[in-house]
Amino acid sequence: MTAIAAALGQDSTDSAITWLSCAMDKYEPRKASSHGTGRFRPEDLALLGDGVVFEAGVLVFHPEHIRIGDNVYIGHNTILKAYHLSEMTIGRDTWIGQGCFLHSAGGIKIGRAVGIGPMVKILTSQHSGEDLRLPVLYTPIHFARSRSATAPT
Repeated sequence: MTAIAAALGQDSTDSAITWLSCAMDKYEPRKASSHGTGRFRPEDLALLGDGVVFEAGVLVFHPEHIRIGDNVYIGHNTILKAYHLSEMTIGRDTWIGQGCFLHSAGGIKIGRAVGIGPMVKILTSQHSGEDLRLPVLYTPIHFARSRSATAPT
């Protein structure tokens, strides 16, 4: 018996596969939809400090839920993906490297004078994946509690 079969309460891999395909027949696939282009105007942001640099290719989703302090650098091809139920806050004097991805479904608070290296991914939510019988997209979403990343004073 495989670990997958055991986790699903089945006595063999074949019965687990049959069981999974039957379970999947109960679920309607979600209709895919676009999240938009990510293009934005600075005035779309909830707050935009002085001296903020957006390099080429920066995409911003739900800018009305993003607050950026003074003197912030946001590197090339970074994606700031806010969420309609929470806020993204980036404190003053912060540097965000190239190609980063910040998704604030659970809220993000980045404090003052924080450096985030290139290609860093910060996610504040995840699907639980608790029920192995279901595709992960059909399992509940858990949101992180917002914590601040701040430079020492």
